[in-house]
Amino acid sequence: MLIKLTKTVTPEQFLQAYEQQRVYFNATTEVLNSVIQYRMLHKHTVYAIQDNMVCGIAVYEYRAGYIFVNWLVVLSDWQGQGIGKKLLLYVALQANQRRIGLLELSYTKDSKKFYEKLGFKHDGNLYTNPKNLIRHIKQSFHLTPVEFSDMLKTYYI
Repeated sequence: MLIKLTKTVTPEQFLQAYEQQRVYFNATTEVLNSVIQYRMLHKHTVYAIQDNMVCGIAVYEYRAGYIFVNWLVVLSDWQGQGIGKKLLLYVALQANQRRIGLLELSYTKDSKKFYEKLGFKHDGNLYTNPKNLIRHIKQSFHLTPVEFSDMLKTYYI
């Protein structure tokens, strides 16, 4: 199944994702609830969609000289399929395009190892250079330059 990245979803698609995740009642559910209440249709949000359903979300904001990722969520049933990496890659490409040299995010105990494997360093929050993140994601997918370029065209262009 193809994962599609998009900047817009319907409230129904989002609520369907929330209802599907609610059975797990974990940190992901809490984040989804926060997104619903606080900024479900925030202008700096990218969604991963599979079979017309939201399966992942990245909410980020531009700050003075860097991008801060407020939330990165992949629903439980879709974890381990590279969706979080693809969402982070989208944010890193946005940073590159705007010549922003730093990505920062907060983390949970469960997500820290995931981010560290992608080259994030710890200093209160986790941070990395977008180009470094892109390189780590490319390596983690074990793609040739041509395959990586094809992936970028499929998901990000």
